[in-house]
Amino acid sequence: MRRLYIGLLLMAIPWATQSVAQDHLAWTEPDDDEESLIDQEKDWIAYNRWSVSAEFLMWWTKDTPCPVPLASTAPASAQTNPADSYPPGNLSNPDTVVVLGGGDIPIHMQPGGRFNVGLGLGDEDRYGVEMNFLFLGNTTREQTVTSNGSQDQFLTTPYNAVDSIVFPAPGTPYANFLAGPASFNGSLSNAGAATLTTQMQFYGGELNGLWNLTGGNGFAWHLLGGYRLLSVNERLYLETTQLDNNNFTGQFINTLDKFKTQNYFNGGQLGIRGDWRSGNWYIGGTFKLALGSTHEVVTVSGSTTTNTGAHYVQIPVTTVPFGTYAQPTNIGTNSRDQFALLPEFTLRVGMQLAPSIRYFVGYNFLYLSNLVRPGNQIDGTINPLQTAGFNGGLPASPNGGGRPAPLFVSSDFWAQGLTFGAEIGW
Repeated sequence: MRRLYIGLLLMAIPWATQSVAQDHLAWTEPDDDEESLIDQEKDWIAYNRWSVSAEFLMWWTKDTPCPVPLASTAPASAQTNPADSYPPGNLSNPDTVVVLGGGDIPIHMQPGGRFNVGLGLGDEDRYGVEMNFLFLGNTTREQTVTSNGSQDQFLTTPYNAVDSIVFPAPGTPYANFLAGPASFNGSLSNAGAATLTTQMQFYGGELNGLWNLTGGNGFAWHLLGGYRLLSVNERLYLETTQLDNNNFTGQFINTLDKFKTQNYFNGGQLGIRGDWRSGNWYIGGTFKLALGSTHEVVTVSGSTTTNTGAHYVQIPVTTVPFGTYAQPTNIGTNSRDQFALLPEFTLRVGMQLAPSIRYFVGYNFLYLSNLVRPGNQIDGTINPLQTAGFNGGLPASPNGGGRPAPLFVSSDFWAQGLTFGAEIGW
């Protein structure tokens, strides 16, 4: 009989254990129709005071503006076309084709990441703090046009000439040759190339305080406020090469124009976040508006490296600190601070697969009202007397009109795209 009692007792232990486990699960998954806001989130908040999330970003940004034409081509027939003015490739001629610059430069999808850390505070985590950091991978876009000198076309860098000593009026359309057919004046058979490179760096961060508002019927609301940082840094380089200048074998002129912009937004922000949950699924949205100042920095530099002096006289290889669109009149660094707005909207759809793990996909849109971009800082009117391409080599001494001018042209910026992420709490 004793053995029978012991056997019955051993059989009862698993049933008792299962009953206790079922009672615990019933407590952590209350009925959605009856739970309060705090009860709704017991399986996420009550045991998960800390939360960490990571997101993969697939974002697109506003194209890089470059309104000034930086390289152009023209057919060999342009030299005899009565409708054309000298030289071929200048912007007043109907058969001139702009091949670099003169419009927006597309930026393709940029991958990136965003990381968030949150901490609940107070009774039932009524308050909290969170901080996050986001970035997009550095992007580089390069466009190159070349001519080997035997092609039946001209390759030039076009501009408006400001110097009234040589030209009949300031603003006369002109162009420097990079390459041209041998038929031009019976002598020009240069080989040349032009390369336009753009680069972007994008990152930002936030530190916010949270206030958990009341809710119900599956909804939860939070107010947030704090500090916002966003940085957008860009570079635009124009490199040109001219070989065998005017049929002088071995002579060359290489130029480099560099325009760099840096933008640092700092400001305070307010926002609201809402979530609606049904079972394991949830939909969330956040709107934030930051007001502050963008510290804008524009840096212009350039160089010319050549073994050709004025009028194609060969000289030792020499480098001087100016190019074609970057000259002594606009080279340097300038900065200023401008008021700016930074609104951001985020929408997420996700699933909670366990009390401590959530997965989600979403859409994000971010806008910055004031910043500087490198292509807008290029002055298309220059003093050709300061360029090696116009003088047939290095000028003896820069002189003439004071262009290109230093510019500070502001514009706006946006970034948008998809997010894929996961959040873990404990």
